[in-house]
Amino acid sequence: MSWVGGIVIVVQKSALNMMIKNLSIELKRLNKEHCVIGIHPGTVKSHLSEPFLRHVKHDVFSPKESVEFMSKVINEITHKDSGKCFDFSGKVIEP
Repeated sequence: MSWVGGIVIVVQKSALNMMIKNLSIELKRLNKEHCVIGIHPGTVKSHLSEPFLRHVKHDVFSPKESVEFMSKVINEITHKDSGKCFDFSGKVIEP
């Protein structure tokens, strides 16, 4: 990946983080119980990720496993978590 591609990815992630945070603030004005979060699914084995998996040194999940992990995170959050981003294990990802 070129340095330009790296910059594009950083900008996209920043924009996504800001959207999650701002949407959580705006929706709380409508209902204090609304919750907006981001969840990183982990590295998931798929036809899109297959070419890159030989370089991965951490766990790779099936789509089913990833959904199960994310479902657990969703079931454990509260409205106080709105605006945050989590990884598949429930750990908060700082922007």
